[in-house]
Amino acid sequence: MNPPLSTLALLGSLLTSLTAAEPRQDLLGDWAFQHRVATDLIQDANKRSLNQPAPLVDAQAGTLKSDRDPTDQVARRTDALLKHLAQTQPGKADWADFRKRLDPLLAAAQAGTPDLTGQETARQRTYLALCALRREIMLTNPLLDFDQIVFCEESNVGFVLQRATTGQFDALSRTEPGGSLYLITGWKGAAPQVSDLCKEAKVQNGPYQGQTLAGGMFHAPSLTFDGKTVIFSWAKLNYEHWPNTPEEARQSDPRKRKSADPLRIFAIGVDGTNLRQITTDVGGWNDTEPCELPDGRIAFMSTRREVYDRCIAYRPAFTLCSMKPDGTDILKLSFHETHEWLPSVSNDGMILYTRWDYVDRSVHSAHGIWTCFPDGRDPRAPNGNYMWDNVFKTGTPYETFNPPRGSMRQPCAVAHCQAIPGSRKIMAIGGWHHSTEIGTIISLDLDRPDDMAGSQIDAFTPGTWGGDWGGEFTAPKPLSEDLVLANYLDRIYLIDRFGNRELVHRSPQANYRNRLRRYHDELDGWMSAQPKGSTVGPQPTFDSLSDDPRENSIKSATWRPTYPLPVCARPRPPVIPTLTFQSEDRRGQPGHQPATITVQNVYDTDVPLPAGVKITALRLVQVLGASSGDYNKSGAVKGRDTSAVKIVLGTTPVEDDGSVHCLAPIEKGIYFQLLDQNGLAVQSMLSVTYAHPGERLSCLGCHENKTKAPANYKPGKAMQRPPSPITPETPDGVLRRSEDYLRPAVKRVMEVCAKLPGGPPADLVATFVPGDRGGSGRALEKSGWLRYNEGFWVNQGNKSFRTTPDAFGARGSKLWEFIQANRTKIEPLVEKDDIRLTALYMDLLCVGASSYGEETSSSGEVRLTLDTSTPLAGRDVLLVEDIIDTGLTLAYIQKLVLSRVPASLRTAVLLDKKTRRQVDVEVSWVGFEIPDRFVFGYGLDGPGGLYRNLGDIFALAQEDRR
Repeated sequence: MNPPLSTLALLGSLLTSLTAAEPRQDLLGDWAFQHRVATDLIQDANKRSLNQPAPLVDAQAGTLKSDRDPTDQVARRTDALLKHLAQTQPGKADWADFRKRLDPLLAAAQAGTPDLTGQETARQRTYLALCALRREIMLTNPLLDFDQIVFCEESNVGFVLQRATTGQFDALSRTEPGGSLYLITGWKGAAPQVSDLCKEAKVQNGPYQGQTLAGGMFHAPSLTFDGKTVIFSWAKLNYEHWPNTPEEARQSDPRKRKSADPLRIFAIGVDGTNLRQITTDVGGWNDTEPCELPDGRIAFMSTRREVYDRCIAYRPAFTLCSMKPDGTDILKLSFHETHEWLPSVSNDGMILYTRWDYVDRSVHSAHGIWTCFPDGRDPRAPNGNYMWDNVFKTGTPYETFNPPRGSMRQPCAVAHCQAIPGSRKIMAIGGWHHSTEIGTIISLDLDRPDDMAGSQIDAFTPGTWGGDWGGEFTAPKPLSEDLVLANYLDRIYLIDRFGNRELVHRSPQANYRNRLRRYHDELDGWMSAQPKGSTVGPQPTFDSLSDDPRENSIKSATWRPTYPLPVCARPRPPVIPTLTFQSEDRRGQPGHQPATITVQNVYDTDVPLPAGVKITALRLVQVLGASSGDYNKSGAVKGRDTSAVKIVLGTTPVEDDGSVHCLAPIEKGIYFQLLDQNGLAVQSMLSVTYAHPGERLSCLGCHENKTKAPANYKPGKAMQRPPSPITPETPDGVLRRSEDYLRPAVKRVMEVCAKLPGGPPADLVATFVPGDRGGSGRALEKSGWLRYNEGFWVNQGNKSFRTTPDAFGARGSKLWEFIQANRTKIEPLVEKDDIRLTALYMDLLCVGASSYGEETSSSGEVRLTLDTSTPLAGRDVLLVEDIIDTGLTLAYIQKLVLSRVPASLRTAVLLDKKTRRQVDVEVSWVGFEIPDRFVFGYGLDGPGGLYRNLGDIFALAQEDRR
């Protein structure tokens, strides 16, 4: 809120009389704004208890019942700050002198008459004197030994799902031109200087060589460890015009006539020199959110895997990658099936980032902190990924594992994870689903036991987790456990644990731009609501909108000055050795063995498995990312009411001591299920992991207690033998997409059951399509016949974050109970494996997928099932392929084989579509060169996955091609 000029003049005269110094107008305005914010909170606290989902790091940061007005509040917080600094930083300043100056003001605050209007002169004089002294004390902190701060001014803050500039989804709906990178010099002084780092700089290389970056979209800067270089992402915006006045904002939305180049990664010196483009390769993908790794490589998020999200599914999904600092040797570190965001580096050299863990679960409380090694190994969720809210039902054996009812300590999203200097704790933003990166600043103590209900979380700033319009803070940069730089609405604050906030910078344009956007949206809504020939309500005007940034910044979710970074060197974390064989420096090295998976004891769980259940096998399931912007075409599934698309890779044995040792599928998202002696799933993972070439992926148990050391640890029986292969679960033992064999089997079994007494309703079964979760599918689930897990309708508010043993899939369904009771009647009327495949279908919430899905052209995503277990070094290798299309799959496999240093490599293909080639590949022998037609039969899948068993090769008629 901008206070009137008369108010600023009054404040200025009061402060000048107190300090004999000319006051900074931006500080006066901010102190007036803070007075209004505190007044609103105090008035709310007097009416009701303020919602504080997680305990505060320090109670002083909250609004207390003893706070009669903002003067009381700033008095107690300044007192707490001074006591803290005198105790933790003895001898670093003349804290005794500060105490002499503060004590009279504390006495005046206590004796004075409270004022919630901000108009009582004597009370305002005390308030201003306290604010001025608080700033002086706060800026004396020895941790603030830097004179410059880099920050980014950008729009679209908060809507990380809409970050991409390319794709079918209109991702630019909230992206505006005009941002840049800025450098504040002398930020603690009386006249800080703000300069545009990129205003005059010209790109030295790549497609934009010789151009400036003016008018583009800037996002997510980070500093190298030496503090000399800013790495950031930028996209060129191709807009005809942008409204800069209320009159222009009244016109039609220019966003309907916009386009943009992909986001790419750049670097520039903090002195504004040496602007260069890092990712310069040709492609329509987006690269963003870079950060330097301890070994000098750069981690970043990218859409290079060319998969899409599964909600509305028009958005390219970002996943974790890395590259050399010159943009070469780009590696895909993550094979998660949907979005990941905002990587950073922990103090021990690990990568921290946020993942949207969306496999068979609710969209809510699924955006958590993840860690992995810098080479991508061993992705783990150390906090709250398997929430217990609303999962274990009253009256079940698992009821005792429920957290307190109504617990909201765990936020929906944990983002902007940053290691705290000199600490093992993490600072982050606790936010909401759609506005993942804005909310409340939180502190994560990962050394505490995780009760899956938020026990590791404390709130650094007070308030709720926000909502789909987000919250107040974003992009925290911790300086210690007690002090942080962060964006707050249209300004950057220095914030301490006691709730004190000191202005670093207020954007001169953010609130105005947000207000313009809000004016356009409200005017557009008013016009859309008008019935023909009449008027409903007064027409909104620009002047009628509040100037309060609390309304404009949150409701528009656009402009903010963000990512504040102190310009100084930081300790470089330790370099963790690379143990995978992906990078240019590691490919072909001796010692590259097949990737493996080991589990020490599958019975080691945080929630006990059912008594008497013997686990005999571990199932591996591949989770596929959507391969087009319309998910309906990438796996025969329907939009948001669906589980992930899956391919069942098969099973591997579990020894009687619970140990597992098997070959690992590489470079694909997979999850595990524990199977009983009847092949039914007892527990399911509801998440994704993956293995890289040569990786040894290992677990102690399945959802084991992360803080409990294993008892009597020694290698299990499985580790004392070679790794087991993965045995396919298809009827013929050949790995292929799941829908081919699951859907027909389920339909046959359901039709037979419907004809038996007490079976599922025949009218529902008649219209039921396996894999369809609407209509009959939903009715069958609601009545208990098809129970996949506790959260079948996971996107409709049912909070299911983990499976309860015996309460999901076949073991938890009425249909399987009916089948078992009537098995002798059903088996003669269905095909051999139909009953087993029906159980598999229920255990997976599954329809399958393939490269083509229901389309007739390649998706371009390479999916290799297993790494070879045969040593290839020094051997002559022949690759045999049925068809070569784009060449992507064959090029990938050839590259993988060559990394094993064979004596020779030759390739034979039956069919070659040369006109479809996207990459050059060397082929030694070709059976037939064919035109660009969709062919099937003779082992090749046809439309809908059918016709592979035909004895000849056929092609679709041109008019049938979709």
